[in-house]
Amino acid sequence: MKYKVQNSFIDVKNSFIKEHKVFLYTSKTIFTSFKSYIYLIIIPALLSFIDLAIKSSFFHNPINHYLYPTLFFVPILSMILFTSFILFDWRKSIFIKQMNNFKITKINFLLGFINANIVASLFTIACSFLYLFIFGFITPTNDFINWILSIIDFRQILGVIFALLLSSILGTFIGVSITGTLKNIYVIQTINILIIFFMAIFGDIFLSPNDSSSVLAISIIGYFVPQKYSTWLLLYANAEMYKNFYNVYFFINSIDSYIPFSYYWQPLLGNLGFIILTFSYSCYAFSLNIKK
Repeated sequence: MKYKVQNSFIDVKNSFIKEHKVFLYTSKTIFTSFKSYIYLIIIPALLSFIDLAIKSSFFHNPINHYLYPTLFFVPILSMILFTSFILFDWRKSIFIKQMNNFKITKINFLLGFINANIVASLFTIACSFLYLFIFGFITPTNDFINWILSIIDFRQILGVIFALLLSSILGTFIGVSITGTLKNIYVIQTINILIIFFMAIFGDIFLSPNDSSSVLAISIIGYFVPQKYSTWLLLYANAEMYKNFYNVYFFINSIDSYIPFSYYWQPLLGNLGFIILTFSYSCYAFSLNIKK
């Protein structure tokens, strides 16, 4: 029994070491490639500006304070494009082809890869924060700075970051799934762009929760969109709906609107469910990716 426990500990330790090596290799690849910064800085900046323009009716109306942190979601969704770019580029690499020789399993690779992508996502979030801070000075309807000053509860910050990271993990697994299934990078990125805009619209980002909740059909479609669950987790945290559910009416204008989630655990459970599904398919798709 003692030897079994020791062997199990050694297996876990070796697995952790392999994942750490993948993490280091991925991080080095990400931050030493000029192309990476196009996906981590330029594209998120463009998407942030588009989202800001849509939310403010092209800078004619102020944005609801409780919706400000949703501005970070579109840059995070761009991680789908980034993931596909990295994996497609690696199809020709010796590292991918020699994974079996290194005894790195699909699970080892994906866990190490997702950790590196989380670091990249945090970098993108920091850049997005800077864009929005600058836009706060140059766009008259952007009150982003006052929203920052209005945050008084540390749990709000943790809740917002947690929701953003869940969205990043989902985006990574979606990127792995698409890249593993298809062969042509132009087809892959075109589909990724369509997915990003579909999730931004029906995930209550471009189309605000107030607008989507007023149309039952749109709300129902949203249940099949992973992003909606991350968005509502963030809204729960930012509006402190875990303290008082009726804070939902800070960003929903009518009591007749359809509210998709009544409790905090519902969007959390939905998020975890989609993560499990996308992770499972990612393992299968990554096998296809290695064979190509």
